[in-house]
Amino acid sequence: MQAFAFCLQLLVMMGAGVAAGKCGIADEHFTKGFSALLVNFLIPCMAISVMISRYSAQALAPGIAMMGSCLLVLFLGMLTAVTVRLIRRRQDDMAAILIPCIMFMNANFVGFPVIQALYGDEALVYANFFMIPYRLVFYAGMPTLFKGVSGSSPGTLCKSILKAANNPGVYAAVGGLLIATLGIPVPESLLSAVSCLGDSALPLGMMACGMYISRIRIRDAILNQKCILAVLCRNFLIPALTWLVLWLIGCSAMVLRLSVIFAALPIPSMAAPFAREYGRNEKLAASMVFCSTSLCILTLPMWGELLRRFT
Repeated sequence: MQAFAFCLQLLVMMGAGVAAGKCGIADEHFTKGFSALLVNFLIPCMAISVMISRYSAQALAPGIAMMGSCLLVLFLGMLTAVTVRLIRRRQDDMAAILIPCIMFMNANFVGFPVIQALYGDEALVYANFFMIPYRLVFYAGMPTLFKGVSGSSPGTLCKSILKAANNPGVYAAVGGLLIATLGIPVPESLLSAVSCLGDSALPLGMMACGMYISRIRIRDAILNQKCILAVLCRNFLIPALTWLVLWLIGCSAMVLRLSVIFAALPIPSMAAPFAREYGRNEKLAASMVFCSTSLCILTLPMWGELLRRFT
């Protein structure tokens, strides 16, 4: 019930962003700058404060396992998307955005608060380990996949990977880990200020989601069969596959739980601006984001309860 109540709060926050967009407060220029502030400053503040205040030596081994599980989740997402494309056999607007929309999840804006609500503050350390490879693959993979892999040379792909490593989110997680493991003292007042900034990432992140989806017609999104197919994969199939594979491997219950929750997160809100930038169907991407995020109000508590009972 706690997770369900929290997901309702997320819906209200997202609704505030939708209202801001519909009222003209958050136009396209404002939303772009708002998202840049979140991704490049507030979310890194959350990452570095969590690593410094919560890290312990005992977290290293399961943390490495979380990094491996992240790569597994991304691989299963890509495999699912490629399989759906092969079954559909259509080279349409959905085929052009299907892989990045299903492969990635809204880990930046939604992942940390949901993990915290379900498993407490201590779990955020392991979530940070999960996010280190995720951010690398996300920032390199999203633009490459939306642009089209066939149009990218090996040199271009290498530059994308190097550019992905050069972002504040990766610096924050790795820097926080080094500060914690080396025992470098950090003034309490500074840590408290950074933590407060990081705490603001949750409501502002959900508002950013709402701003992006405010530009679509909700009725069209709900009745769109392409959206329904993507949501079924993102919200149900990929977390189920993740659970099955990690159970077969025999990983710890904690790693399994956190990985399945990450796998059950909605389609990333950044899918819409990436689609617009590379000439793909922006409205379809935004519709997928809306449907997937709205349904998570029910599916995330469902996965949390199933994991509690059976792991």
